[in-house]
Amino acid sequence: MTLEIHFITMKHLFFATLFACSAFLYGQSAPTSLGTWSKLDATIGIPKTNISVDSDLQLRLYNPFSNFQELVGRIGFTYHRYNNWSLTAGVARLQTGDFGSSYSDRSILENRIWQQFEYIRGKRKHETEQRSRLEQRWINNGSVQFSTRIRHRMLINFPLGRNTYRYRFGTRFFLTIYDELLISISKMTFDENRFYTGLGVNLGEHLIFRTGYLWQQRASASLSRIQFSVAVNTFRMKPPPKKIYRKPIIYFYPEDTTDVEVVLDYDGKLTHTYPKYNSGWKVKAYPDGTLIDDDGKEYYSLYWEGEPRTDLAIEDGFIIPGDQTIPFLEKTLAELGLNRKEANEFIIYWLPLMENNPFNFIHFSSDEYEKIAELKITPTPETFIRIMMVFKPLVESIDIKKQDITSLRKERKGFTVVEWGGQELQEFTP
Repeated sequence: MTLEIHFITMKHLFFATLFACSAFLYGQSAPTSLGTWSKLDATIGIPKTNISVDSDLQLRLYNPFSNFQELVGRIGFTYHRYNNWSLTAGVARLQTGDFGSSYSDRSILENRIWQQFEYIRGKRKHETEQRSRLEQRWINNGSVQFSTRIRHRMLINFPLGRNTYRYRFGTRFFLTIYDELLISISKMTFDENRFYTGLGVNLGEHLIFRTGYLWQQRASASLSRIQFSVAVNTFRMKPPPKKIYRKPIIYFYPEDTTDVEVVLDYDGKLTHTYPKYNSGWKVKAYPDGTLIDDDGKEYYSLYWEGEPRTDLAIEDGFIIPGDQTIPFLEKTLAELGLNRKEANEFIIYWLPLMENNPFNFIHFSSDEYEKIAELKITPTPETFIRIMMVFKPLVESIDIKKQDITSLRKERKGFTVVEWGGQELQEFTP
């Protein structure tokens, strides 16, 4: 699933909304009382998953240390995605007095089911959050009444000080500003608006303390609140599967014994090389493919693996049953210019990952791969064959445009260099 949000527009909307809400709030009568909201948040990660258990407990008082207003408890399960969005579903229970400017002996119980979508985008100078929540409410006020409510919060965190701490917001201290609008869907009326600004401090890797000022504008009253919150967060995103170009190996076949220099300009991180890559390789290449380095060690190829920074754009390929992997690869690799020894090594390496799958999607990359991993070889080979196979195991066949590999076919002549490698796709949407 791909989510695209125009953050410039979001940023302008965010500040415009804050300005409008601030103007609206300050245009009302002065708050009738000063109270406190105390809040404890807990996000507990389930090991080896991208799921967390999220809960919070809130005690709201009409006055700084007295006059009970509300006790709120929530719990839910959240599924997190790599690109910083999450989905949550949960339940909640509230005990509250009448909403208004003063305390009431009357007790109201409320049960809720709620669903939430959240998207967070971090930048060097700030972090933005968009959060939408839908609530189904059963309110027991003598008789049970059902209502639905939607709420949307726009929040921004500004780090304060130098980025010397490895905490969520980049620094130990940060400033938070948010505005949250609550609308009753059942009545299609304004329910509440909350404007907050405050200071946060990271007390450790898993603990954050915040305090600030909240202006709560309701249909019946305007309330000022000093808010205190402690957040405990043990969730850590399960690392996404690494994208690795596996076992690109390079063969050299000069017409005469030749000193060869090779430089790999790779847009990514090299993870393994053999012989060791130190700003390049220097070997003496013989017509039979033998390579000798400066220390007199013999090799039959050069080897590297790496994690690319960018993905390959794939629009076509082949859908091959797993039990047809061998005949497909033998035929295709021969067409692409590999000799029997090279094709043999290629198939031996990849066959265990492909043969037992119901189907495999297979694509052979060319120009785009060469831009990500450019090989500069001196002297320049007359024939250069590069094969980067990307594949994805499939449970069932899918429809996709068949790849035309005609332009990838090359005839060997003169000084020939051959490279082959592969990559297993973790996610693939045709």
